[in-house]
Amino acid sequence: MGCCISRSNATSPIPSKSSARENVVNPEKISPADGEETLLNTDKRFSESVNNRSASPKAIKRSSQSANVTSASPKTTQRSCQLENITQTSTKMATESAVQPEILGRLPELERTKEGHLVPQEVPRCDVGEDFVSVHEMYNSLNDGQRAPYLHDPYYMLILDVRDRADYNASHVTTARHSTAVDTEHDCLVSQGKLDKFTMVVVYDQGSTSQTVDPTLSSFVQRLKDANVDVLILSGGYDTFHKTYPFLCNSLTIRSEQDRMLHFKSYPSVVLEDTLYQGNVKHSKNETVLKNLKITHILNVSTECANAFPKSFEYLQVKVEDESTEHIGPHLERAAKFVASAINSGGRVFVHCVQGKSRSSTCTIAFLMSYRGWTLKDAHEYLKDRRSIAAPNRGFLIQLSKFEQLTFGKVISSVDDLYF
Repeated sequence: MGCCISRSNATSPIPSKSSARENVVNPEKISPADGEETLLNTDKRFSESVNNRSASPKAIKRSSQSANVTSASPKTTQRSCQLENITQTSTKMATESAVQPEILGRLPELERTKEGHLVPQEVPRCDVGEDFVSVHEMYNSLNDGQRAPYLHDPYYMLILDVRDRADYNASHVTTARHSTAVDTEHDCLVSQGKLDKFTMVVVYDQGSTSQTVDPTLSSFVQRLKDANVDVLILSGGYDTFHKTYPFLCNSLTIRSEQDRMLHFKSYPSVVLEDTLYQGNVKHSKNETVLKNLKITHILNVSTECANAFPKSFEYLQVKVEDESTEHIGPHLERAAKFVASAINSGGRVFVHCVQGKSRSSTCTIAFLMSYRGWTLKDAHEYLKDRRSIAAPNRGFLIQLSKFEQLTFGKVISSVDDLYF
């Protein structure tokens, strides 16, 4: 599994340019602020049984932003009762999810206790090598963004192709420039320190990995490092990226924001390589995007979004609102089983809501807990590393905590550690 790309010039993937700021929108139907205090009080009922764990040191920079939880006005007695009913209903209706039925296939067989609960599993670590980024990490960074990709901002990512000019002209990773641009193109002259204004710089050749680095690539990378440029190398180079994501390669010259908006359309985030993707309603309505990713099954977690292509894909729709008082807990076992069954039958699953932020993330995390054996905290962090905007609302996190207790036989993760 990959890890998220380190962003050397910013703690957030959001570029400072005005065009990127215009891409940022309000979260999809986040619950009213006056409910936060009730949610905090409700969560205290679980805190006594929570086994707090400090996160292990991260070897990579997280792309998500952190913010402090703020209290709001306390006119929320009715909402408090609603949240209490949610946890009671979730516990009653989701009891069967404590022991998931074994589904044989592409998912790992998980260890269980004698009581039938799952034993928490370690999350796989990034293994492509220092200063290297996998093709899946590269794909997610190209498509990172909220309403629109951050890549629409010309200063979000500079991609440099060090192959021969003829190979570059024939086809390259979208928006990439030939490596000679650092000496010839005014906006990225290395001699004038122009590369500092890019949020990240990624270079690639035909097929270098951390085990086999071509001398030409190594020399170019060292030159950039000598100029104090933080640079990442695409593991496997053009060959691996083109084999995995051919629809993100072309022969076009794409520079300006207008060109980027015209020629680059976003794709869903890859959560599990070649099997599970998460995105928004625009992705769900783009049949070309779905077919390029070879999607076979779609989990639609919304009331607003119709199933756009019922004759082409197998659907499961979970009709819930993105409200902290919504009862999503009783649906988690069914949603997770739908994803697992699809993957084990050789399919690829796309999970979406409206923005691909709260409801879809809740179901994806439930699946990762149930069928990868990851705790709520680990599953949440894993998803955030692959889709930086993923953020279940606080009411959903409380219900995921109950789901964790049913799955592992105890509460392991603290909701307060996850809700920013």
